Amino acid sequence: MAEVPILGTWELSENAWKRGAHKPDFFVVDDMYNEWDRWHRIEASPSLVNDDLLSELVALLLSWPDWCLYIALTVGGLTVFRDRILYEGKTFDGSGSIADLAARCGSTGRTA
Repeated sequence: MAEVPILGTWELSENAWKRGAHKPDFFVVDDMYNEWDRWHRIEASPSLVNDDLLSELVALLLSWPDWCLYIALTVGGLTVFRDRILYEGKTFDGSGSIADLAARCGSTGRTA
């Protein structure tokens, strides 16, 4: 993994290349930007998903209304929009709030 800043020229960017974590906590696997979809797929351990993270992602997406983030978890997934969070997987059945979703992530005891 590595991180490359976008600078004025490719040479400047390449010279500023920084090696990233070998096993990152959050890994952006894919993104899509086209006429219909604007999303990022992120893999993470459920134990890293908490109500602060979900609230911050919703707040971030308020500035990007056409975008969403899909968080792929070993127990299902969460699709975060600026105005709602959709869930998949039995772990999240019956969830009615960000706090419910976060609590169920933290209670799994599993890692990605």
